[in-house]
Amino acid sequence: MARIAEFRFDETTWKGARDMQRAEWKLLLEELIDDGDFDEALAGRYLLATATAGAVLFEALDEEGVVVQAVRLELSALAEPIREYASIIRRLHVSEESYNTASFRALDMAKKVVHDRAADILSRAIGTISTEPATLRRIFSIVFSLRVDTSKLPWAHRHGFR
Repeated sequence: MARIAEFRFDETTWKGARDMQRAEWKLLLEELIDDGDFDEALAGRYLLATATAGAVLFEALDEEGVVVQAVRLELSALAEPIREYASIIRRLHVSEESYNTASFRALDMAKKVVHDRAADILSRAIGTISTEPATLRRIFSIVFSLRVDTSKLPWAHRHGFR
């Protein structure tokens, strides 16, 4: 597996976001760049994610900005995990005052299960980018944050129990 040089969103998406969303995205993208394991064909490449209403287009660019690989992720493939994940996160936020309860731990575990299921879906849908589960979970977090404003959901990217 390989490391990429950079990962960014298209200008329309980036400029259309609130400051808090961009701050959240920066953290997610930094984690993916620092810790992600990508297909060898993407070594040293720049990844650009362009969000549309029904898809995210991932493009690998060379140093001159020429697209050398493109993969389109239809969001319908992730509709159920996105819905479930959002529901769990909202319930975690409501349960935050009962952090050490069994129900909170169960919700946190359910969140991890949905995250893993989404990574499995991504492995089939965009496996030419990465097949590494941890990297695919991070990509799901990014796709999720493009669909749901996670800057308003404190439990979107953290787990209470590891």
